[in-house]
Amino acid sequence: MPDIQPLFNEYVQTGLDIRDMVPDKFLFPEFYNCRYKYIKIDSGSDLIQCAKGKKSLLIITNGKRSALKMYFEYLKQKNTQVYYLSTYQTANDRQKAMEEIREKIKNPRKEQIIVISTPMMEAGTDLDFERMRRGCF
Repeated sequence: MPDIQPLFNEYVQTGLDIRDMVPDKFLFPEFYNCRYKYIKIDSGSDLIQCAKGKKSLLIITNGKRSALKMYFEYLKQKNTQVYYLSTYQTANDRQKAMEEIREKIKNPRKEQIIVISTPMMEAGTDLDFERMRRGCF
């Protein structure tokens, strides 16, 4: 797990008593395959700009309605395969979509793969995306 203390120092309210739970960070460099960076994004159209040139993108929004709205916004993009995942769908439909996404990520083509989801996607999902965005919209 990467050392996120610098992020806390930069973005979290000061004066909190934050303690290091893992004092020995000897193996941390082994896990530095992710970078965290705050990017101010106000809408789905801003995210479309961030997605340009990336083969796969996962966008996680806070709510079902905002995810659905963004899904319809992305459908207008050319050369893009867009998926929507939320609890509005049945577990069976979500599972089928996940299998299709997994296959397309393993065997990429020219089209970009964009998955727009609610937080249900965060836990226990084993998919590797080139870029991931977590939004509060």
